[in-house]
Amino acid sequence: MFYLFCFEGVKKVTESRHSMAERLRVTELSRDFVFIEEREYIFSQPEEQEIYSGDIDRIVLERWEEVLEDALYDLDEEPVFLFLSERDLRLFSVVKGKLNIHTGALGYYSLEAMVRLADSLEGEGEMKLIRDRLKEEYETSRSGGSSDRWGIEGKIKETCRRFGMKAEIKAGTVYVTTYGGEWYFSYNDRPITLYHKNAVPVKDRDGKLKRHFHVQKVDLYSPLHALAYIRNHERAEERRIMGRPGR
Repeated sequence: MFYLFCFEGVKKVTESRHSMAERLRVTELSRDFVFIEEREYIFSQPEEQEIYSGDIDRIVLERWEEVLEDALYDLDEEPVFLFLSERDLRLFSVVKGKLNIHTGALGYYSLEAMVRLADSLEGEGEMKLIRDRLKEEYETSRSGGSSDRWGIEGKIKETCRRFGMKAEIKAGTVYVTTYGGEWYFSYNDRPITLYHKNAVPVKDRDGKLKRHFHVQKVDLYSPLHALAYIRNHERAEERRIMGRPGR
């Protein structure tokens, strides 16, 4: 798995050689760069009375150690770390070294390097999504602003728009209409159950056509997984019906 690390609210601590973050945000991506989930870890700031204890450096490092150990414990085997900026990469490396935290022979990449990597790769679907996402994060970090991150319903609609699909969301259920079919799923479910409208009309006992959906037997663990599956299914259906590659 890939894990995008971002330290937020980094500030210098009075009387200490070390800086302290307010929170650590870890975004988990699959090896195909598909978004899986995002986790947040909050740092407990040193109490005011502790600042004058004469051992503030130790106290700050203890706060770092507690959060980093929690974050590293939640990682999958053989993780690859990504960092939102070069500052995050340097900060993680310095603190890891001071705390003697061992993470194995892992790859370390900055977001800038990941953007260059994504630009060098050809392809559509999931890779295009993460490439656009990386660019958005990078441009936002360069400008000093804050992005929408993974505002779930907005991201779902934007992803569908990029794929040439229409999405309507009601009470946590996403209804996706394509020019080849209709789908729906609840974006809060894990795993996600994806429903697809039958292409072949189904009749009731009176011989009338009825609206009928069936469950797709596929493992999906995020809304992005579901949307990518719908997109790939639609492209295959287009090739079958039209007899030419879908775009």
